[in-house]
Amino acid sequence: EGGVSAVQINPLAARLGVTRGGFYWRFKNRQDLLDHLLREWRDGNVRAFLRAADRAGTPVDRYRRIVRLWMEGRDFDAALDSAIRQWGRVEPEVAEYLYLALVEVFHRCTNCLSGGAFQLLEVLGCLVKLQPCLCVEGL
Repeated sequence: EGGVSAVQINPLAARLGVTRGGFYWRFKNRQDLLDHLLREWRDGNVRAFLRAADRAGTPVDRYRRIVRLWMEGRDFDAALDSAIRQWGRVEPEVAEYLYLALVEVFHRCTNCLSGGAFQLLEVLGCLVKLQPCLCVEGL
């Protein structure tokens, strides 16, 4: 709601039912909270795709795991992902962070799919289907 500009300490603390002091006990300042959100996104959403791509199995198994992760939302916070991507559209530093993380996912997915029964065109077809979860719009 309202994008990153709406992330203000007082309204957020009130909404969460914590005091301003309680907020500052957990975070140094607003920027510390925003940095934490980026780490949370990377540690959760990005790593979930990397784990799915890296787990043992055939390329078909790996592809299915990646698609299931995206479609079912298990181990993947779609709301956080959407918020981080929106943030990246207005903050160049966040866009760069997003870009680097998603390039890593793209390469890992490409590598996990490029073996066995998959040929180059099949890999490209799979990646096109995965495009919504791998690409940063506007970059």
